[in-house]
Amino acid sequence: VPETQPSLGKRRSARVRPSVSPCSGTGTANDQLPIPSLVSASSRPSTYCDPPRVTDREDAAISGQVDRLYDFVRFNEHLAAEYPGVPFHSWSYPPTMLLLLAPLGLLPYGAAFAAWQGGTLALCLWACWPDARTAPGGGTSRWLVVAAILVAPAMWLNLFGGQNGFLIAALFIGGFRLLRTSPLLAGVLFGLLTVKPHFGIVVPFALVLLRAWPAFFSAAATSIALVGASLLAFGAGPWIGMMEVTAPHQWQLVQAMDGFYTLMMPTVLAALRQLDLPPAAALAGHVAAAGVALGACWLLLRRADDWRRQAFIVGVTTILVTPYYFNYDMVAVSALACLILAGSDWSKAPLTPAAATLILAAPALT
Repeated sequence: VPETQPSLGKRRSARVRPSVSPCSGTGTANDQLPIPSLVSASSRPSTYCDPPRVTDREDAAISGQVDRLYDFVRFNEHLAAEYPGVPFHSWSYPPTMLLLLAPLGLLPYGAAFAAWQGGTLALCLWACWPDARTAPGGGTSRWLVVAAILVAPAMWLNLFGGQNGFLIAALFIGGFRLLRTSPLLAGVLFGLLTVKPHFGIVVPFALVLLRAWPAFFSAAATSIALVGASLLAFGAGPWIGMMEVTAPHQWQLVQAMDGFYTLMMPTVLAALRQLDLPPAAALAGHVAAAGVALGACWLLLRRADDWRRQAFIVGVTTILVTPYYFNYDMVAVSALACLILAGSDWSKAPLTPAAATLILAAPALT
C-alpha cells in the first residue's frame, strides 16, 4: 500500500466498553493481540504485511479504539509506537469482521495465530472434503485429493501471509455444498461472506440464476443481522469511518494500481495497468471483461449440475469481476480445481484439466 497518508475524516468514538486492541479483538492490557486477517508469520513486521501483533499497553477502554482502525493517523501512530519504522498501513475490512476476530483477542499471539490458521484450515477442509463422487476409489483416493489441496500454492501463500483465505473458502465452498440439502444454512454461510464483501459480489447473481430463493433470503437476512450486531457492539462510528475514509482510500488504490501489490493481483484491471494503459482505459477494459464474464457465468451456471462446478464457475467469475483480488485469495478456487480434476471424466470435458491446472498455478505466477 502507498506509504503516503490519505486525507482523514474527523475522529469519532465508539460505544462499546471492554478494553480492546485497535486492530482485531478484545482483551486486557498488555495482551498480545493478533491481526489474523492481515498478519505476518515472522516475528517482525514486513513491508507488505500488517504487524503480527498489537499490544494495548494503555489499558484503554474500547471507546475510541475500534474507530482508530478507520483513522489512519491514530492507527499508524499506534503501529509506529509498537513497531518503529513500519510503513503506512490501513485496515480495509468492515466492522463486521471484528465480530469474528474478537474472541482471538483473549489469547496470546502464538495461540491466537495457531487457532486462526488451524481453525479456519479445518473449516476449509470440512467444506471441500472429497466425497464418493470426487474420490470414487475410497480412502486412498480421498487422501490424495486432500493432499493435492494442501500443496496448492494458494494454500501456502495464505498460510505464511496469515491471510483469511481459509475462512473465506470455507464459507464460499460450504455455501455451495449445502445449497441443495440445507439452503437456509447455505444462505447463512453466504451472508457471513460479506465480512469480505467483494468475494460475494457474484453470489447473489448466481443464487437468482439458480432460483435458490431460500438461500438468497437467508443470506440477505444474515448480512443484515451482521451489520446490526456490529452497530450494537461498536456503534455507527466505525461504519462512518469506513465509508468516509477507508472506502475512498481503497478506491484510490484501485485507480492507481501502482506498486508491488499489483504483481500479486490476478485481476483484469491489474493486468491492463501493468501493460501501461491509462487508468480510465484500464478500468473500461475491466468493466467490459466483467460483463463478458457475467454473461459466460450465466450460460455455464445454467448447465452445471454439480455444486463443485457451480462454485468453481462463480469463483472464477468473481476474480474477473472484482478489481481487488490477490493471489492468496485463490484458496477457494484452488481447492475446487482439485475437486474437479479428481472427479471429472476428462474425455467428456477435455478443457477441464487445462482450466483447473491454470487456476492452481496462477497464485504462484502472480
